[in-house]
Amino acid sequence: MPKNRIFPFILGVGLIVFQLYMALVKPLHPLLARPIHLCFALAITFFYRPFGEKSKRYVDVVLQLLIAACAVYFVAAAPRLAVRYPYVDDVLLIDKAAMIVLTLLLLEAVRRVVGGGLLGV
Repeated sequence: MPKNRIFPFILGVGLIVFQLYMALVKPLHPLLARPIHLCFALAITFFYRPFGEKSKRYVDVVLQLLIAACAVYFVAAAPRLAVRYPYVDDVLLIDKAAMIVLTLLLLEAVRRVVGGGLLGV
């Protein structure tokens, strides 16, 4: 296995272990499980579909850091989000920021994998 594919392979194994843990040991709250699953998938996508030129790979590093920050946020905020009453409790600014960042990351992953056509739709 090439050196540059070891970390994405470890992420893939981590995603499999995470899914098996949820299925066999302890199901997690969907507000925690879904974003973590998405962060794993986005991290793997950005490793296998890099930005392009080698000189601009710092973009991928920044995107990976944003993915990690979103994953850490959702793990840290899971207890609060699980007991939040929709339409009653206020949505915090950090909740909105995490949602916007994760949505933009997802749109970038769609652009890289499928192309601009689906992104436009």
